[in-house]
Amino acid sequence: MVQRNLLIKINVEFYLKTMIKVAAIIPPSSRNLGNEFFALGGIEAFSQTFSHVEKEISVIEFFDSGENSYGQSKTPLFTDSTLNWIKNDADLVVLFGGCCLHTNLKHLFDALFSTGKPFLGWGLSPTQYDQSDIAYAKQVADNPNTLAVITRDDIICQKIGDYNKIISGMDGGFWMGDSFKGAGSSSNYSVVNLEQSNQLDVAESVNTFQELSKQNDDPVYMVSNNCELAYYFRHPRSLQITSAQQLWSTYANASYVVTTRAHTTICCLTSGTPIEYRGILDNRVIGLMLAAGIDLNGDDDLTPEECAIRVQESKNSFTEKIRSKVDISICEKK
Repeated sequence: MVQRNLLIKINVEFYLKTMIKVAAIIPPSSRNLGNEFFALGGIEAFSQTFSHVEKEISVIEFFDSGENSYGQSKTPLFTDSTLNWIKNDADLVVLFGGCCLHTNLKHLFDALFSTGKPFLGWGLSPTQYDQSDIAYAKQVADNPNTLAVITRDDIICQKIGDYNKIISGMDGGFWMGDSFKGAGSSSNYSVVNLEQSNQLDVAESVNTFQELSKQNDDPVYMVSNNCELAYYFRHPRSLQITSAQQLWSTYANASYVVTTRAHTTICCLTSGTPIEYRGILDNRVIGLMLAAGIDLNGDDDLTPEECAIRVQESKNSFTEKIRSKVDISICEKK
């Protein structure tokens, strides 16, 4: 009899449960497919973290200004109908924005805050980490609509200490491989993925390609994360990449990757792909990797498999931490 009453109670709670409608705001589809890793992967990380909450996620891209840094013109980033939908139908706004915690994108935050909906920043960071960026991060966190601002590294928290509603996190790119099926299996080929913004960069890519080709008999391919540059600086062994999923699979399944790109590095570390990073070790790159438990300056002795294990452990810890600190169930309609 007790068990029957318990069963009835559970069923009633199930049918009364309200689904949260989430407006997932992401940057516009970029010419740099690597940037889509943090948006698509971020949505997957959000879904995994709050798997215990019934939710319906609608993905909305804000408009691209056509400038090098997305959204930095002062043109409207959303149509009136989009903002009206958020105001009238959404229960929660989540911004998966990458390097957007700076005043050049103040109009993006203003537009989202104008809806009056609870706001959650996911995997955000400044561009320069200077006093202006830090002050604006505090301003976003202090907005009454903000539930939390989850960063993609620990640098902000190191600079400001324990600040209300700013939580150190990880880049969404570490979850990109979890967001789709069909990544394939490892193959015997190497990839050269270096900067290709000018002719000198292209020459370095070609030289690296030739070096790797001499070292082994396996195929070597050149890959650019930027679709536009890949078109202008074509090479007979360049792969034509048309989606973020294909780009991820290319790196995840390679036997060796040489790169200067942060999100290529994230893919390889997560997938256990042997990698040689030749990029700039600035605060941004170091911070992104340290958040996943990888020190690019001091973890040379780790095997690719050990790196992948450490990344997964960091992801698990992140999920537990955010779940304990952020409660999106308060957004449920009563």
